[in-house]
Amino acid sequence: MIREMLFPRQKRELPFVVDKTAKGLFRTAHVLSFGILFGGAFFQVEDASAYAPAVVISGLLIMLREIYKNGAWLCQTRGALTLSKVLLLFGLLAIGVDSLPVLLLVAIIGILASHLPKVIRKKMLLGCCGMRNDAG
Repeated sequence: MIREMLFPRQKRELPFVVDKTAKGLFRTAHVLSFGILFGGAFFQVEDASAYAPAVVISGLLIMLREIYKNGAWLCQTRGALTLSKVLLLFGLLAIGVDSLPVLLLVAIIGILASHLPKVIRKKMLLGCCGMRNDAG
């Protein structure tokens, strides 16, 4: 049952306006909050770390949108890169540190996850649940 929910036979679609609006809002919130967090760490501004939860929440909303469409996203290069960013950010939140090198690494991973060639971004890792590379 969980497998069918995560990995539907056909990709689920949201209504176009809802999908594009949600994607735009979530990404805008994510980029702005990460920019403030990163800039705060760079310029050693104490209050900037208050934006860390906004980075995580907006990132999780972006992930949930992708997973809803097709959980195969989790098994693709872009999903794995995104999960690594989430783990790094949760680690920083857990220890309460604004580590500029870690935030820089997260930024680089995010840029790669978004801008690698499609064939690499959508490549299935470990043959997740028998899904094909063109899934999702």
